Amino acid sequence: MNALVATNRNFRQAARILGLDSKLERSLLIPFREIKVECTIPKDDGTLVSYVGFRVQHDNARGPMKGGIRYHPEVDLDEVNALAQLMTWKTAVVDIPYGGAKGGIGCIPKELSVSELERLTRVFTQKIHDLIGINTDVPAPDMGTNAQTMAWILDEYSKFHGHSPAVVTGKPVDLGGSLGREAATGRGVVYAAEAFLAEQGKQIKDLTFAIQGFGNVGSWAARLIHEMGGKVVAVSDITGAVKNQNGLDIPSLLSHKEATGKLIDFSGGDVMSSDELLTHECDVLIPCALGGVLNKENADYVKAKFIVEAANHPTDPEADEILSKKGVLIVPDIYANAGGVTVSYFEWVQNIQGFMWDEEKVNKELKKYMTKAFHNLKNMCQTHNCNLRMGAFTLGVNRVARATQLRGLSQLDAQEENIFVVGFVTGTFDYEEPNFAENRSKNRNDLVAMKKLKEVASSRSKKSMSKSTSNKKIDDSGRPRLSKKGFGMFVELEEGSEELVCSTMGKIGVEHVVVCYILDMEVEEQSIMDFGSDYVELGHEIGFEPESDDNGIFLTVPSVQLQ
Repeated sequence: MNALVATNRNFRQAARILGLDSKLERSLLIPFREIKVECTIPKDDGTLVSYVGFRVQHDNARGPMKGGIRYHPEVDLDEVNALAQLMTWKTAVVDIPYGGAKGGIGCIPKELSVSELERLTRVFTQKIHDLIGINTDVPAPDMGTNAQTMAWILDEYSKFHGHSPAVVTGKPVDLGGSLGREAATGRGVVYAAEAFLAEQGKQIKDLTFAIQGFGNVGSWAARLIHEMGGKVVAVSDITGAVKNQNGLDIPSLLSHKEATGKLIDFSGGDVMSSDELLTHECDVLIPCALGGVLNKENADYVKAKFIVEAANHPTDPEADEILSKKGVLIVPDIYANAGGVTVSYFEWVQNIQGFMWDEEKVNKELKKYMTKAFHNLKNMCQTHNCNLRMGAFTLGVNRVARATQLRGLSQLDAQEENIFVVGFVTGTFDYEEPNFAENRSKNRNDLVAMKKLKEVASSRSKKSMSKSTSNKKIDDSGRPRLSKKGFGMFVELEEGSEELVCSTMGKIGVEHVVVCYILDMEVEEQSIMDFGSDYVELGHEIGFEPESDDNGIFLTVPSVQLQ
């Protein structure tokens, strides 16, 4: 399951627990703005190369949107969307006055020179500078970016808007960055673990830890755990993994990594497989790298009693269920790794005030915020009788929902009579990326699914047309007018023809009827909810029940506008 589907699933579960109104739920789920830009730069050898950059601004009900910018080859709109949404809930969980955003560029930063990275960063900033700002959207470093990247963004942004140190956080200290920011995420992970373990009647100094990922977050977490007397028995990164059941000498390992660039060949530990680390014998497992590393294939073999999610979305929902049945307690990512954004908030405050804090104050305030957030999270768990993940989601979603309601829902109420359903189409249950250009697809399986869909749509076009409505949102070319972006593939049925139109969950107005199909899958109610809950729930509201035949599930409804 990809990150966006998993995040939406957690959100919807939290919304059901909280009993949110359906209009409010839809409003909270749909991003405020999605930005996709082309970034073309000259390379050092004189050739031109183009990259695609994204910025998703999810929600601003509680304040300016906040989130990192990552440079990674697997950056895509779904991932950025999911991470932006997570930032909305994360900032609310630790109760800092931000909304959520995320950005990235699909590139391999290690293959670019420093000057090429600078040019890429400046071009990206030029494309989005009107859409970010001190009180609008404040970027920060993420995977593949660092303080220098933020310095380039600050400089380029300031050319258009004047000197604006608070437009980014995670900057070099000499340009207004905060002391303690480099260690903040790793330190926050340790504070989160400390608060959680205290509730379990345990202390860091009495436990063993395995840390997957030894970049900024993992290395700082390991260093601080070691200083507090905890025993780090295994660590891994992309270069390999090392273990020592008596505890690794973390300062020596850090020196070795800095000198050689890798973990292997460290004299104080034995080499092990990186994959083996996740199932290594330990009390606490801390995944600090990419998402989805704990899944249904390896969850049964996890030996840790506790998991602290320092990475974003490291545990798939299927793994979550397996681990829960085994009695493994998980400190969720939207709380555990919130130390970075919390100290980013401190940096933003310092820049606005023009008054900088010492590192002791930064760390003291961070511990206060992380400890208070854990107690609030636990209160939600007790109130709603749920696990820590749902406690964190209900805490975050409830705060954002309350802010949204307090700011007024008149705009949603005015649109209610125009909110209906459009069709969500996918080839298989685990289909992850329905991003097509019009009438094109990426591979053979997609073509088969689209062909089959057209055949089914053709056979039902007359029946569908008889149910069409008089609400028209058509442009001069006779095509439906599309605005905003989200996700999904839509099938438009016209008199005598069918046409596949690529769009996303946003506003779409058409004069015809749309058929919702989920093809080639076993039909279960949960499957419908996973893939098209907005559409199916809305269908139920207006009295159109899903039907099924040999081709799959379909829902035929009048289509006017979907927010």
